[in-house]
Amino acid sequence: YLYCKLKEPDPALEAVVEGAGATNLLNALSRFEGFALQFTFLNNMFYTSMFLGYNPEYRIVTSSNWETVLEAPVATPPQMVRNHRSGKTNIIVFDETNNMYLLDHVGRIQWKLPLVEAPAGEVFMVDYYNNGKYQYLFNTLNYVYLVDLNGNYVADFPAKLIAPSTSPMALIDYDNDGNYRLLIALEDNKVYNYNLQLSGVEGWDKVQAAGTVHKPIQYLRNGGKDYLLVCDDQGHVKITDRRGRERITPGSEVHLAENSRFYINRTNSKGLFLTTDSNGKVIYIEEKGRVNRTDFGTFDPGHYFFYEDFDGDDHHDFIFIDRNRIVVFDRFKKLITEQHITEVVTRTPVLFSWAGRRYIGVVLDAVGEIQVYDYQGRRFREQFLEGGLPFATGNLDEGRLNLITGRVSKVLNYQLN
Repeated sequence: YLYCKLKEPDPALEAVVEGAGATNLLNALSRFEGFALQFTFLNNMFYTSMFLGYNPEYRIVTSSNWETVLEAPVATPPQMVRNHRSGKTNIIVFDETNNMYLLDHVGRIQWKLPLVEAPAGEVFMVDYYNNGKYQYLFNTLNYVYLVDLNGNYVADFPAKLIAPSTSPMALIDYDNDGNYRLLIALEDNKVYNYNLQLSGVEGWDKVQAAGTVHKPIQYLRNGGKDYLLVCDDQGHVKITDRRGRERITPGSEVHLAENSRFYINRTNSKGLFLTTDSNGKVIYIEEKGRVNRTDFGTFDPGHYFFYEDFDGDDHHDFIFIDRNRIVVFDRFKKLITEQHITEVVTRTPVLFSWAGRRYIGVVLDAVGEIQVYDYQGRRFREQFLEGGLPFATGNLDEGRLNLITGRVSKVLNYQLN
Protein backbone atom coordinates (compact mmCIF):
# COMPACT_ATOMS: atom_id res chain seq x y z
CA TYR A 1 0.00 0.00 0.00
CA LEU A 2 1.41 3.41 -1.01
CA TYR A 3 -0.02 6.77 0.01
CA CYS A 4 1.31 10.18 -1.04
CA LYS A 5 -0.05 13.41 0.46
CA LEU A 6 0.28 15.71 -2.55
CA LYS A 7 -0.86 18.91 -0.82
CA GLU A 8 2.41 19.13 1.09
CA PRO A 9 5.96 19.23 -0.34
CA ASP A 10 7.47 15.76 -0.66
CA PRO A 11 11.30 15.70 -1.01
CA ALA A 12 11.18 12.18 -2.46
CA LEU A 13 8.73 13.25 -5.16
CA GLU A 14 10.65 16.43 -5.95
CA ALA A 15 13.87 14.41 -6.29
CA VAL A 16 12.48 12.23 -9.12
CA VAL A 17 10.45 14.91 -10.95
CA GLU A 18 12.98 16.96 -12.86
CA GLY A 19 13.69 18.48 -16.25
CA ALA A 20 11.49 20.69 -18.45
CA GLY A 21 8.00 21.11 -17.05
CA ALA A 22 8.88 19.74 -13.61
CA THR A 23 7.65 22.87 -11.82
CA ASN A 24 4.36 22.86 -13.73
CA LEU A 25 3.84 19.19 -12.97
CA LEU A 26 4.48 19.68 -9.23
CA ASN A 27 2.14 22.69 -9.17
CA ALA A 28 -0.54 20.64 -10.92
CA LEU A 29 -0.11 17.78 -8.45
CA SER A 30 -0.57 20.22 -5.54
CA ARG A 31 -4.21 20.60 -6.60
CA PHE A 32 -4.81 17.01 -5.53
CA GLU A 33 -5.39 15.96 -1.91
CA GLY A 34 -3.50 12.71 -2.24
CA PHE A 35 -2.72 9.60 -4.23
CA ALA A 36 -3.09 6.00 -2.99
CA LEU A 37 -2.11 2.74 -4.71
CA GLN A 38 -2.73 -0.74 -3.29
CA PHE A 39 -1.80 -4.19 -4.60
CA THR A 40 -3.56 -7.20 -3.07
CA PHE A 41 -3.05 -10.93 -3.69
CA LEU A 42 -6.16 -12.96 -2.88
CA ASN A 43 -7.38 -16.37 -4.12
CA ASN A 44 -4.49 -16.65 -6.56
CA MET A 45 -5.39 -13.31 -8.13
CA PHE A 46 -3.82 -9.83 -8.04
CA TYR A 47 -6.09 -6.83 -7.37
CA THR A 48 -5.05 -3.23 -8.00
CA SER A 49 -6.82 -0.28 -6.34
CA MET A 50 -6.03 3.36 -6.94
CA PHE A 51 -7.33 6.58 -5.38
CA LEU A 52 -6.70 10.12 -6.61
CA GLY A 53 -8.43 12.96 -4.73
CA TYR A 54 -8.81 16.28 -6.60
CA ASN A 55 -9.50 19.41 -4.51
CA PRO A 56 -8.06 22.68 -5.90
CA GLU A 57 -9.49 25.10 -3.32
CA TYR A 58 -10.05 23.74 0.15
CA ARG A 59 -10.87 20.59 2.03
CA ILE A 60 -13.04 19.82 5.00
CA VAL A 61 -10.94 18.70 7.96
CA THR A 62 -13.84 17.95 10.30
CA SER A 63 -17.47 19.00 10.41
CA SER A 64 -16.41 22.29 12.00
CA ASN A 65 -12.92 23.02 10.64
CA TRP A 66 -11.60 23.80 7.18
CA GLU A 67 -8.37 24.73 5.45
CA THR A 68 -7.82 26.60 2.17
CA VAL A 69 -4.74 26.31 -0.01
CA LEU A 70 -3.45 29.49 -1.67
CA GLU A 71 -1.23 29.71 -4.75
CA ALA A 72 1.80 30.74 -2.68
CA PRO A 73 2.78 30.78 1.01
CA VAL A 74 0.62 32.93 3.28
CA ALA A 75 2.39 36.26 3.90
CA THR A 76 0.14 38.08 6.38
CA PRO A 77 -1.99 37.20 9.39
CA PRO A 78 -5.57 36.63 8.22
CA GLN A 79 -8.06 39.41 8.98
CA MET A 80 -11.76 38.93 9.63
CA VAL A 81 -14.07 41.38 7.85
CA ARG A 82 -17.85 41.67 7.67
CA ASN A 83 -19.71 40.94 4.45
CA HIS A 84 -22.35 43.69 4.24
CA ARG A 85 -24.48 41.60 1.87
CA SER A 86 -24.68 38.30 3.70
CA GLY A 87 -23.94 39.52 7.22
CA LYS A 88 -21.36 36.73 7.46
CA THR A 89 -17.71 37.10 8.42
CA ASN A 90 -15.19 36.81 5.58
CA ILE A 91 -11.39 36.54 5.69
CA ILE A 92 -8.81 38.66 3.88
CA VAL A 93 -5.30 37.31 3.44
CA PHE A 94 -2.27 37.97 1.21
CA ASP A 95 0.29 35.52 -0.17
CA GLU A 96 4.01 35.99 -0.81
CA THR A 97 3.48 36.77 -4.52
CA ASN A 98 1.34 39.79 -3.52
CA ASN A 99 -2.04 38.23 -4.27
CA MET A 100 -4.96 39.45 -2.15
CA TYR A 101 -7.70 36.89 -1.39
CA LEU A 102 -11.22 37.09 -0.01
CA LEU A 103 -12.45 33.86 1.58
CA ASP A 104 -16.03 33.28 2.67
CA HIS A 105 -17.03 31.87 6.06
CA VAL A 106 -16.50 28.26 4.93
CA GLY A 107 -13.10 28.91 3.37
CA ARG A 108 -14.04 29.15 -0.31
CA ILE A 109 -11.96 31.63 -2.30
CA GLN A 110 -14.34 34.29 -3.62
CA TRP A 111 -11.69 36.16 -5.58
CA LYS A 112 -7.98 36.75 -5.97
CA LEU A 113 -6.52 40.17 -6.82
CA PRO A 114 -2.86 40.52 -7.93
CA LEU A 115 -1.12 43.57 -6.42
CA VAL A 116 2.01 45.41 -7.48
CA GLU A 117 3.46 45.44 -3.94
CA ALA A 118 3.04 43.76 -0.59
CA PRO A 119 0.65 45.29 1.97
CA ALA A 120 2.32 47.41 4.65
CA GLY A 121 -0.09 46.80 7.51
CA GLU A 122 -3.71 46.41 8.51
CA VAL A 123 -6.70 46.31 6.14
CA PHE A 124 -9.47 48.72 7.18
CA MET A 125 -13.17 48.59 6.36
CA VAL A 126 -14.58 51.93 5.14
CA ASP A 127 -17.85 53.13 3.64
CA TYR A 128 -16.51 55.17 0.72
CA TYR A 129 -19.91 56.13 -0.73
CA ASN A 130 -21.65 56.46 2.67
CA ASN A 131 -24.37 54.00 1.59
CA GLY A 132 -23.86 51.10 4.00
CA LYS A 133 -21.61 49.19 1.60
CA TYR A 134 -18.05 48.61 2.74
CA GLN A 135 -14.70 48.47 0.99
CA TYR A 136 -11.19 47.41 2.04
CA LEU A 137 -8.51 50.09 2.49
CA PHE A 138 -4.76 49.53 2.94
CA ASN A 139 -1.40 50.83 1.78
CA THR A 140 1.76 49.41 0.28
CA LEU A 141 5.14 51.09 -0.05
CA ASN A 142 4.02 53.39 -2.86
CA TYR A 143 0.25 53.04 -3.19
CA VAL A 144 -3.05 53.27 -1.34
CA TYR A 145 -5.57 50.61 -2.35
CA LEU A 146 -9.36 50.57 -2.01
CA VAL A 147 -11.06 47.31 -3.06
CA ASP A 148 -14.77 46.48 -2.99
CA LEU A 149 -16.55 43.28 -1.98
CA ASN A 150 -16.29 41.90 -5.52
CA GLY A 151 -12.52 42.38 -5.72
CA ASN A 152 -12.71 45.48 -7.94
CA TYR A 153 -10.88 48.76 -7.43
CA VAL A 154 -13.01 51.68 -6.24
CA ALA A 155 -12.99 55.13 -7.91
CA ASP A 156 -9.43 56.19 -8.85
CA PHE A 157 -7.66 53.66 -6.66
CA PRO A 158 -4.97 52.42 -6.40
CA ALA A 159 -3.57 55.91 -5.87
CA LYS A 160 0.16 56.55 -5.86
CA LEU A 161 1.67 58.36 -2.88
CA ILE A 162 3.84 61.42 -3.48
CA ALA A 163 6.78 59.54 -1.93
CA PRO A 164 7.38 56.03 -0.56
CA SER A 165 5.79 55.35 2.81
CA THR A 166 7.76 54.26 5.86
CA SER A 167 4.83 53.26 8.08
CA PRO A 168 1.54 51.41 7.75
CA MET A 169 -1.46 53.67 7.41
CA ALA A 170 -3.53 54.69 10.43
CA LEU A 171 -7.27 55.20 9.85
CA ILE A 172 -9.09 57.52 12.26
CA ASP A 173 -12.76 58.43 12.52
CA TYR A 174 -12.69 60.98 15.36
CA ASP A 175 -16.46 61.37 15.78
CA ASN A 176 -17.63 58.01 14.36
CA ASP A 177 -19.45 59.82 11.55
CA GLY A 178 -17.64 58.39 8.53
CA ASN A 179 -15.38 61.44 8.18
CA TYR A 180 -12.24 59.34 7.87
CA ARG A 181 -8.66 60.55 8.22
CA LEU A 182 -5.73 58.62 6.77
CA LEU A 183 -2.41 59.31 8.50
CA ILE A 184 0.79 57.97 7.00
CA ALA A 185 4.51 58.76 7.32
CA LEU A 186 6.55 59.15 4.15
CA GLU A 187 10.29 58.95 3.54
CA ASP A 188 10.73 62.71 4.10
CA ASN A 189 9.98 61.95 7.80
CA LYS A 190 6.74 63.94 7.63
CA VAL A 191 3.30 62.67 8.61
CA TYR A 192 0.63 63.32 5.98
CA ASN A 193 -3.09 63.58 6.67
CA TYR A 194 -5.55 62.68 3.90
CA ASN A 195 -9.31 62.31 3.57
CA LEU A 196 -10.81 59.19 2.00
CA GLN A 197 -10.47 60.71 -1.48
CA LEU A 198 -6.72 61.02 -0.74
CA SER A 199 -6.79 64.82 -0.74
CA GLY A 200 -4.74 66.63 1.89
CA VAL A 201 -6.76 67.71 4.94
CA GLU A 202 -6.98 71.48 5.20
CA GLY A 203 -5.44 72.96 8.35
CA TRP A 204 -3.13 70.02 9.01
CA ASP A 205 0.37 70.97 10.18
CA LYS A 206 2.62 68.25 8.76
CA VAL A 207 4.37 66.65 11.72
CA GLN A 208 8.10 66.62 11.06
CA ALA A 209 9.88 63.75 12.79
CA ALA A 210 13.60 63.80 13.54
CA GLY A 211 14.04 60.23 12.31
CA THR A 212 12.21 57.64 10.28
CA VAL A 213 8.70 56.73 11.45
CA HIS A 214 8.17 52.97 11.09
CA LYS A 215 5.22 52.44 13.44
CA PRO A 216 1.69 53.48 12.49
CA ILE A 217 0.58 56.75 14.07
CA GLN A 218 -1.42 56.05 17.22
CA TYR A 219 -4.66 57.78 18.13
CA LEU A 220 -5.73 57.94 21.79
CA ARG A 221 -8.53 59.93 23.40
CA ASN A 222 -8.41 60.90 27.09
CA GLY A 223 -10.36 63.47 29.08
CA GLY A 224 -12.22 64.67 25.99
CA LYS A 225 -8.97 65.46 24.16
CA ASP A 226 -7.51 63.85 21.05
CA TYR A 227 -3.88 62.75 21.01
CA LEU A 228 -1.82 61.62 18.02
CA LEU A 229 1.44 59.88 18.94
CA VAL A 230 4.27 59.80 16.41
CA CYS A 231 7.38 57.73 17.26
CA ASP A 232 10.58 57.81 15.21
CA ASP A 233 13.60 55.52 15.25
CA GLN A 234 15.74 58.11 17.10
CA GLY A 235 13.78 57.80 20.36
CA HIS A 236 11.64 60.91 19.88
CA VAL A 237 7.90 61.00 20.47
CA LYS A 238 5.68 63.81 19.20
CA ILE A 239 2.25 64.10 20.78
CA THR A 240 -0.12 66.38 18.86
CA ASP A 241 -3.78 67.29 18.53
CA ARG A 242 -5.88 66.29 15.52
CA ARG A 243 -4.47 69.22 13.51
CA GLY A 244 -0.86 68.19 14.09
CA ARG A 245 -0.13 70.92 16.64
CA GLU A 246 2.08 69.82 19.50
CA ARG A 247 0.08 69.03 22.61
CA ILE A 248 2.68 67.39 24.88
CA THR A 249 6.47 67.66 24.63
CA PRO A 250 8.18 64.74 26.44
CA GLY A 251 11.03 65.99 28.60
CA SER A 252 13.44 63.24 27.56
CA GLU A 253 13.93 60.70 24.79
CA VAL A 254 11.61 57.71 24.82
CA HIS A 255 13.25 54.75 23.12
CA LEU A 256 10.06 52.82 22.56
CA ALA A 257 10.52 49.05 22.44
CA GLU A 258 10.20 47.65 18.94
CA ASN A 259 7.15 45.53 19.85
CA SER A 260 5.42 47.95 22.22
CA ARG A 261 2.83 50.70 21.81
CA PHE A 262 1.26 53.42 23.96
CA TYR A 263 -1.74 52.91 26.25
CA ILE A 264 -3.86 55.27 28.34
CA ASN A 265 -2.71 54.86 31.94
CA ARG A 266 -5.52 53.43 34.07
CA THR A 267 -3.40 52.28 37.03
CA ASN A 268 -1.95 55.32 38.81
CA SER A 269 -1.25 59.05 38.52
CA LYS A 270 2.27 58.77 37.09
CA GLY A 271 1.23 59.98 33.64
CA LEU A 272 -1.43 60.10 30.93
CA PHE A 273 0.19 57.43 28.80
CA LEU A 274 2.42 54.43 29.34
CA THR A 275 4.53 52.07 27.27
CA THR A 276 7.84 50.18 27.60
CA ASP A 277 11.30 51.13 26.41
CA SER A 278 13.98 48.96 24.85
CA ASN A 279 15.19 47.94 28.34
CA GLY A 280 11.75 46.72 29.37
CA LYS A 281 11.11 49.62 31.76
CA VAL A 282 7.54 50.92 31.91
CA ILE A 283 7.53 54.58 30.82
CA TYR A 284 4.88 57.11 31.85
CA ILE A 285 4.42 60.49 30.11
CA GLU A 286 2.73 63.23 32.11
CA GLU A 287 0.56 65.96 30.59
CA LYS A 288 3.35 68.52 31.13
CA GLY A 289 5.89 66.25 29.44
CA ARG A 290 7.67 64.75 32.41
CA VAL A 291 8.81 61.17 31.81
CA ASN A 292 8.70 58.63 34.67
CA ARG A 293 9.93 55.05 34.69
CA THR A 294 9.07 51.92 36.67
CA ASP A 295 11.15 48.76 36.78
CA PHE A 296 9.36 45.41 36.43
CA GLY A 297 12.54 43.46 35.84
CA THR A 298 14.98 42.81 33.04
CA PHE A 299 13.54 42.16 29.59
CA ASP A 300 15.04 41.69 26.14
CA PRO A 301 14.81 44.65 23.70
CA GLY A 302 12.57 42.52 21.47
CA HIS A 303 9.97 41.85 24.16
CA TYR A 304 6.24 42.25 23.48
CA PHE A 305 4.19 44.37 25.87
CA PHE A 306 0.44 44.57 26.49
CA TYR A 307 -1.51 46.57 29.05
CA GLU A 308 -4.88 44.86 29.49
CA ASP A 309 -7.08 43.30 32.16
CA PHE A 310 -5.82 39.74 31.85
CA ASP A 311 -7.10 38.12 35.04
CA GLY A 312 -10.63 39.57 34.93
CA ASP A 313 -10.49 41.70 38.11
CA ASP A 314 -11.42 44.95 36.26
CA HIS A 315 -7.88 46.33 36.63
CA HIS A 316 -5.27 46.55 33.91
CA ASP A 317 -2.27 44.24 34.13
CA PHE A 318 1.28 44.53 32.74
CA ILE A 319 1.90 41.69 30.28
CA PHE A 320 5.37 40.87 28.96
CA ILE A 321 6.17 38.16 26.41
CA ASP A 322 9.95 38.00 26.62
CA ARG A 323 11.86 35.45 24.57
CA ASN A 324 10.47 32.11 25.82
CA ARG A 325 8.32 33.24 28.74
CA ILE A 326 5.04 34.98 29.50
CA VAL A 327 5.23 37.23 32.59
CA VAL A 328 2.20 39.10 33.94
CA PHE A 329 2.10 41.60 36.83
CA ASP A 330 -0.90 43.23 38.46
CA ARG A 331 -1.23 46.98 39.26
CA PHE A 332 0.71 46.45 42.52
CA LYS A 333 3.63 44.83 40.60
CA LYS A 334 2.68 41.47 42.06
CA LEU A 335 3.47 38.52 39.79
CA ILE A 336 0.22 36.97 38.50
CA THR A 337 1.78 34.28 36.33
CA GLU A 338 5.06 33.31 34.74
CA GLN A 339 4.87 30.68 32.04
CA HIS A 340 7.89 29.23 30.25
CA ILE A 341 7.51 28.19 26.60
CA THR A 342 9.58 25.64 24.69
CA GLU A 343 11.02 28.18 22.21
CA VAL A 344 11.59 31.90 21.74
CA VAL A 345 8.52 33.82 20.55
CA THR A 346 9.38 35.84 17.43
CA ARG A 347 5.89 36.65 16.13
CA THR A 348 3.39 39.06 17.64
CA PRO A 349 1.28 37.31 20.31
CA VAL A 350 -2.49 37.74 20.27
CA LEU A 351 -4.69 38.63 23.24
CA PHE A 352 -8.35 37.70 22.88
CA SER A 353 -11.51 37.18 24.93
CA TRP A 354 -13.69 34.10 24.96
CA ALA A 355 -16.63 33.23 27.21
CA GLY A 356 -15.82 36.12 29.54
CA ARG A 357 -12.15 35.22 29.98
CA ARG A 358 -8.91 36.54 28.47
CA TYR A 359 -6.33 34.38 26.71
CA ILE A 360 -2.98 34.92 25.06
CA GLY A 361 -1.81 32.93 22.04
CA VAL A 362 1.79 32.55 20.86
CA VAL A 363 3.20 31.03 17.68
CA LEU A 364 6.02 28.49 17.93
CA ASP A 365 7.78 28.48 14.57
CA ALA A 366 9.94 25.38 15.09
CA VAL A 367 6.98 23.06 15.60
CA GLY A 368 4.44 25.10 13.62
CA GLU A 369 2.02 25.33 16.55
CA ILE A 370 -0.11 27.98 18.25
CA GLN A 371 -0.29 27.63 22.02
CA VAL A 372 -3.01 29.38 24.04
CA TYR A 373 -2.72 30.21 27.75
CA ASP A 374 -5.03 31.72 30.37
CA TYR A 375 -4.01 34.05 33.22
CA GLN A 376 -3.17 31.11 35.47
CA GLY A 377 -0.70 29.75 32.94
CA ARG A 378 -2.97 26.88 31.96
CA ARG A 379 -2.55 25.84 28.35
CA PHE A 380 -5.33 24.94 25.94
CA ARG A 381 -4.50 21.32 25.02
CA GLU A 382 -7.68 19.92 23.49
CA GLN A 383 -6.53 20.47 19.91
CA PHE A 384 -3.20 20.75 18.13
CA LEU A 385 -3.40 24.22 16.58
CA GLU A 386 -1.16 24.21 13.52
CA GLY A 387 0.01 27.69 12.56
CA GLY A 388 2.97 29.77 11.50
CA LEU A 389 1.50 33.28 11.64
CA PRO A 390 -0.24 35.46 14.23
CA PHE A 391 -3.93 34.66 14.13
CA ALA A 392 -7.34 36.30 14.20
CA THR A 393 -10.27 35.28 16.39
CA GLY A 394 -13.97 35.88 15.91
CA ASN A 395 -17.24 34.22 14.98
CA LEU A 396 -17.69 32.57 11.59
CA ASP A 397 -20.62 30.55 12.93
CA GLU A 398 -22.97 31.93 15.54
CA GLY A 399 -22.06 31.06 19.11
CA ARG A 400 -18.64 29.58 18.38
CA LEU A 401 -15.15 31.03 18.51
CA ASN A 402 -13.02 30.60 15.41
CA LEU A 403 -9.26 30.94 15.24
CA ILE A 404 -7.91 31.70 11.74
CA THR A 405 -4.20 31.41 10.98
CA GLY A 406 -1.79 30.52 8.18
CA ARG A 407 0.84 27.86 7.72
CA VAL A 408 2.94 27.58 4.53
CA SER A 409 0.31 27.91 1.74
CA LYS A 410 -2.68 27.05 3.90
CA VAL A 411 -5.23 29.22 5.65
CA LEU A 412 -6.53 27.20 8.59
CA ASN A 413 -9.73 27.56 10.62
CA TYR A 414 -10.22 26.07 14.08
CA GLN A 415 -13.34 26.15 16.20
CA LEU A 416 -12.19 26.22 19.80
CA ASN A 417 -14.06 24.08 22.29
